[in-house]
Amino acid sequence: MRGKIGKLINLLFLFFMMELSVSAQVDKRHELVVGLGVITSNDVIDMSSDLFETIFTLGGVTYDDIYTFPALNLGYKYPLTEEWFSLFEVSYQNIEKDMYQHSEYVSNVKGYFLSVGAGVSYLYVSNDWLQIYSGLSIAYTFIWDVLSNEEMRSENDKRYLMNIQFNAIGIRAGKRLGVFFELGMGYKGIANLGASYQL
Repeated sequence: MRGKIGKLINLLFLFFMMELSVSAQVDKRHELVVGLGVITSNDVIDMSSDLFETIFTLGGVTYDDIYTFPALNLGYKYPLTEEWFSLFEVSYQNIEKDMYQHSEYVSNVKGYFLSVGAGVSYLYVSNDWLQIYSGLSIAYTFIWDVLSNEEMRSENDKRYLMNIQFNAIGIRAGKRLGVFFELGMGYKGIANLGASYQL
């Protein structure tokens, strides 16, 4: 048993050293990213869920005064080659609305969406001041609703699902500290704007 554990530790150490070696040979830097995204897949999921509930209850349950906050997106890019990067991302979003039953207000609902994902990014253009790239990430999204009406709360207010983010194009301007704008679709939004710092 000790021999197997020792081999596993040696294998992990070798893999870690190879990753450091590859990263050291790549001219690109690690990158920390923070941004805000709008019109996310979470918006679509929440709207679809509300519509289904309204149809299922024959209009008995409806929602109004819906307010969607932008998604807060945090990320880390790790260079694999000159063009390819691995991505590790966390995205958080909040949606608030009022619930009505048969046109009578019954509760305020706060929906929370937390997505944890990983993916890859490909760099098309790179110079001292400009980078153009695309990317794809897959995430696990945790969803939970908090109702102001305590009598209506239940364990069913927690859900989980697989989510995706496809960035058709991203443009970053700046050297070590830069700003970026991304267009795509998914849990980070159709449009994502922010800043990044290359280590």
